[in-house]
Amino acid sequence: MSTPEQPAREPARFEAQSLHVVRRPDENLATLSVSEFQILCDGEVNEAKVGRNLCLGFFVSAAIGFVGLFATIDWDAAFHQSRKSPFIWTALLFAIVLASSCGALIYHRRYQRTRGNSAYARLMKRMADSFESQEPPS
Repeated sequence: MSTPEQPAREPARFEAQSLHVVRRPDENLATLSVSEFQILCDGEVNEAKVGRNLCLGFFVSAAIGFVGLFATIDWDAAFHQSRKSPFIWTALLFAIVLASSCGALIYHRRYQRTRGNSAYARLMKRMADSFESQEPPS
């Protein structure tokens, strides 16, 4: 007994909102909205941005404290009376300024590298190009 002939099968098609997506070989398709794409964009670089901003916050507050302390201390009296506390506090604030500026630079370089030259950046560029190339529904 023979089976009836089956009609020719065309490539699998999926409908995502109002767009038709043709399946590419050996790939699983998933729909992604523009808002979900923005969440992905913010996800990878947030860690570097938060670290950079934290270090910048420490830098600014320590720099303001350093300038204020440096301006208000009577350095002549501190030298002649051999008082150590103004020197210790000034050195501590100066160390915080240096350390936080180094941390901010490190996090900023990491942020730039992630945004510019990484697997994440290549994926985001490819996805952004696909969103830009889509025509709005009429």
